[in-house]
Amino acid sequence: QDVQFAEAGAFFFGADGKATFKNRTNSYPTGTTFIVSDSGAATVTPYIQVDGTIDDGQLYNKVTLAEVLGSPQTVENTISQQTFGTRQLEKSDILVNSSAQTLALATFLLNRYKTPGFRIDSITIDPQISIYAAQMVVLAELLSTTRVTRSAPSYPFSVDGFIVGIEHRITPEDWNTTYILDRQ
Repeated sequence: QDVQFAEAGAFFFGADGKATFKNRTNSYPTGTTFIVSDSGAATVTPYIQVDGTIDDGQLYNKVTLAEVLGSPQTVENTISQQTFGTRQLEKSDILVNSSAQTLALATFLLNRYKTPGFRIDSITIDPQISIYAAQMVVLAELLSTTRVTRSAPSYPFSVDGFIVGIEHRITPEDWNTTYILDRQ
């Protein structure tokens, strides 16, 4: 877990059963892999349920990190601090090789968490409802990028996130897959 934090990445067992590690430079793709929507379009995966929140629990506008036996590296975003107050993330004994790597990780985390926003916590789909839903269940893995859109006039949105958890619920009558997401 220490290496996973230091690399801002993920360690998991992939669909092929192999141990997989992705660091921050290859774990956050820029393109949308899966589109989940209520639009009714034939080329998207329809969802059964979307759970979301307006989240400031992971709001950090001052990040201080220090590698083992190294000096602390601090980065701040004053605009975010003036808007939301100072919210600090501090961590020591980061497993990196240099202050430059520590500063790069601190900058990455600051850019990712300096503003709160609407986030999708999870989406649930029925893999049997369409070919796109079935493909998502077969192809999606941890850290796949997903765009969730809602077209309802009462509260439309389009939010991108990364899959950080996958749960299948299979009964004789039903099959649902829930994807736990983290914001991009």
